[in-house]
Amino acid sequence: MKAKSASGILCKLFAVPMIALFFWAFVSALAQTALSRYDLSLALAPLLLLLLVLLWRRARAFYRRIPDAALIRTFFIACAVSLFGMLYLSYRLRLTFGADTWDFARLHIDAYNSTVDDAAINLFYYAKYKNNQLLLLVLSLLARAVRFAAPGASSGAFHQCAMALNCVSILLSVALCFLCVKRARGAHFAFLSGMFLLFYLPLWLYTPIYYTDTMGLPLLVLPVLLYTRLKDGKLLRNILLFCLMGVFAAIGMKIKASIVFVFLAICLCTLLFDRLRGKWLPALCGVVALALTAFLLQAGIDRILRLDADDYDAYGFPYSHWVMMSLGESGGYDADLVRYTSSFYTMEDRREAVKEKTKELLDERGFAGTVKHVFVTKMRHTWGDGSLSGPYYLGREPAENGVFQRFFTQKGASYRITCTWLQTGHLILLFCAVLSGLSLFRRPEGGVLTVMRVTVLGLLVFLLVWECNSRYLVHIAPFLVTVASDGASALGRRFDRTT
Repeated sequence: MKAKSASGILCKLFAVPMIALFFWAFVSALAQTALSRYDLSLALAPLLLLLLVLLWRRARAFYRRIPDAALIRTFFIACAVSLFGMLYLSYRLRLTFGADTWDFARLHIDAYNSTVDDAAINLFYYAKYKNNQLLLLVLSLLARAVRFAAPGASSGAFHQCAMALNCVSILLSVALCFLCVKRARGAHFAFLSGMFLLFYLPLWLYTPIYYTDTMGLPLLVLPVLLYTRLKDGKLLRNILLFCLMGVFAAIGMKIKASIVFVFLAICLCTLLFDRLRGKWLPALCGVVALALTAFLLQAGIDRILRLDADDYDAYGFPYSHWVMMSLGESGGYDADLVRYTSSFYTMEDRREAVKEKTKELLDERGFAGTVKHVFVTKMRHTWGDGSLSGPYYLGREPAENGVFQRFFTQKGASYRITCTWLQTGHLILLFCAVLSGLSLFRRPEGGVLTVMRVTVLGLLVFLLVWECNSRYLVHIAPFLVTVASDGASALGRRFDRTT
């Protein structure tokens, strides 16, 4: 009883920073919306939320009578149908591969060229950006499979296969998230949250962009699914599950480093909230498995790419570079600061130069200016855009100029309609995330939903000190939408008690 009481208190203590930071993210999104030409969302968001509440009032009795099996079957049918929709949309929104399509273009070109004899690949780029190394190998393997199946296959054929793999990756993460939530909250809540996630438009807009944001999504959710299999009194089983979580998290880290937050959240929730006997040993084994897998995987990647310590010393960037960039004008990518870091010849020189530049940027703003930069400029840059930057990237070098570009690219003639709805949904999403935090005071809980809350909160805090971009929210979209669905559910329960 004392343990349960202590975990409840800890859960409520965690709710305080979650509510505060997500409320500020919501305020930042409101400010960004008010200052943009999509300010109609400020009126649409409360109206749409009210409409959903009224719809729930009408449909709740009928919905609760639907058998679990019917909901599960309907959800997976919707996923199968959505696959065809995603494939079609990705083809219509596909990009060309000029210099303007950012790192995504380089990965595609290098992966395809790796299958062509004597094709030149600038491997020093991958010494600088280690997060692209594993994805290069995955895409290279796919390119080889495509050319093995069809020896004359062009880069365009590989492009279509890679987009298809990306669509499967996104849908697999949606399905895994549904299974996680079903085990934690039952089929009825899982169906609603799963459908919200399945039709979350920003994920659809990233279907043509097979980059680290979406290709690592299954590895974000898979550790949580394993977490749902932990059982009290099953020490060996729990050790094995934690080791598997550590392995999958280590692989995910090589695609998107912040995926490690989900493993840290699982360890934290297990140790603080879950009532498992001997829980320290499984968590420790998981940490060892993560570290060992990360070490061996990096050693294998370096061997395959033929990169060594000298290459990293000559071309690699210190991690502090991205902290320095976070102090730039927007808090996001800054080409001038990248050129500044690149102008030094050794890792030690770059590390010292970045340290001096960071100090200079801090001194220029002072304490008050830095706080304003972090909590105003960066929060708006990260959380203010409901499209998660998808239309911006889709508009860089589109392969077509048709109706889809008109609605789904930032310079499209009808984009204002799309962005208004995206921003409306984003405001509702953040507001419901705040409600999810508030619900912890009434019903403190550990488990799957709190793992997701801790992961999202961890990324929010991380992006306060790291280079930020609304695109970086794509890879936690499954958790963010699920947490927001929990907040909407809490609102629905509150409505049930007052009607």
